[in-house]
Amino acid sequence: MIDQRVKSVPRLVTFLLILLSFQLALPDSSVASPQDELNLDWLTPQEREFLKQNPVIRIAPTPSYPPFEYWTPDNEFQGVVSSYLDRFESELGIEFELIQTKSWDENLDKLKKREIDAVSLIVPWTDRDYVSVSTPYISYPSMIFVRSNQPGDLSLKDLAGKRVAVPDSYTGEAFLRRNYPEIIVVEASDPADGVRMLATGEVDAFFGGAGVVAFIAQREGFVNLRIAGESDFQYQNGLG
Repeated sequence: MIDQRVKSVPRLVTFLLILLSFQLALPDSSVASPQDELNLDWLTPQEREFLKQNPVIRIAPTPSYPPFEYWTPDNEFQGVVSSYLDRFESELGIEFELIQTKSWDENLDKLKKREIDAVSLIVPWTDRDYVSVSTPYISYPSMIFVRSNQPGDLSLKDLAGKRVAVPDSYTGEAFLRRNYPEIIVVEASDPADGVRMLATGEVDAFFGGAGVVAFIAQREGFVNLRIAGESDFQYQNGLG
């Protein structure tokens, strides 16, 4: 059973994302500033009451998921999601209390135990019935990455018997295990760990998003990676 506080957060953001999609298409002068009086008529009375009773929402970003969200060595929260959260705070008149965790597994555990109200990015999956997920606002396909000295294009079927790194407890891992059991899945602690495994020859491939890999490769100085193929799996991230 999901309590009302947990269910309300992603529903609010779903409607807010629809609102923002229209506002962001307008000239800057037509977008309300933080100083303007809030208009929450687009919310139901129950949702407005929820915001009144819960002005602070505890949210745990993924600790290492660049360029979307990540903590810097100086414990600063950065990434695309941080801009979304700032806008949500402005539009809803609420405050997000950022909860810093050490792993994605810890995020999921805190959700299950109700120690947080939400996570800022999550893909719905069959084993996540304890969380309600908003409309996706960051989506991208998962790609197959190999080292540059490996020629040719590859499909997931071509990776049978190969060691493929994927972040632990990400839905990409569950997708591979369910649909491609012949692949030897190697659990990485986070995307950066998986990219490092590939660059240093510990695995044959990495399964993840192009933007994530490109950011990590540039930051870490890895120049020996390339995209070898696409997949039919999409990371469709909403707020949960």
